[in-house]
Amino acid sequence: ARACRPTPAARARGAAAASTRLTEAQVRGIRAAYAAGGVTQRALAARHGVSQATIGAITARKTWRHLT
Repeated sequence: ARACRPTPAARARGAAAASTRLTEAQVRGIRAAYAAGGVTQRALAARHGVSQATIGAITARKTWRHLT
């Protein structure tokens, strides 16, 4: 039998997801800081306690894309 999984629209997003480590405000701050320049993804990752890959996905809008 197939497992019942929520549809993409029904899944918890952002801070509502149980495994999240960042808040929406932090994600907006990360995007703003990176767009302004002068800070690396690695430095942002160290500051927020996540991996560089996580920061890269945030800045490329592969994750947290529901935020404007």
